[in-house]
Amino acid sequence: MEGWEDILHDGEEILWQGRPDHGVRLKGTNPAQALFHVFFIGFAIYWTVQATSISRSFSDGFARIFPLFGLIFVGVGAYNLFGKFFWQAYVRRHTFYTLTDQRAFIATDTPIGAKTLSDYPIGPSTEIDWSGDSVYFARQRRRTSKGGSYTVKTGFEFLGTQVPEVQRALKTARRVKAAPQ
Repeated sequence: MEGWEDILHDGEEILWQGRPDHGVRLKGTNPAQALFHVFFIGFAIYWTVQATSISRSFSDGFARIFPLFGLIFVGVGAYNLFGKFFWQAYVRRHTFYTLTDQRAFIATDTPIGAKTLSDYPIGPSTEIDWSGDSVYFARQRRRTSKGGSYTVKTGFEFLGTQVPEVQRALKTARRVKAAPQ
């Protein structure tokens, strides 16, 4: 296939290509975190309003712009409350999935940021985990800032109506890899 010449191994064939659903999804919403961000935004707005009323009594230029620093915290809270879901939808709009008879590829090409292409081997021993309209075929360990780690599932997310087609392609990929060469 065009554009895949330098990426695919000899004899490797593409079985399926698709893209995730582009809509805004509230995946991973934690009610306790959402409540925290509501209070965070509320306090940031309160602080900004109070700083504005106090700064009016000063003639100093810095004192007059000081309340604007509160807007940074309003923005951070707003992003964490609902902006991140719009960002995730934006990234999905620029994400492409490809499944071959040997590997699964996830490519992202956002105008803001770098292009990425990750591949994951698919074989008879690959653990396939279906969750709603998503399929996970890899797990990655990520480190925390405190020296710990956690596991993140990786796969094709938000497939929508493409699920049956991907299921068939994955079964084919696992059989082809299992066949003696």
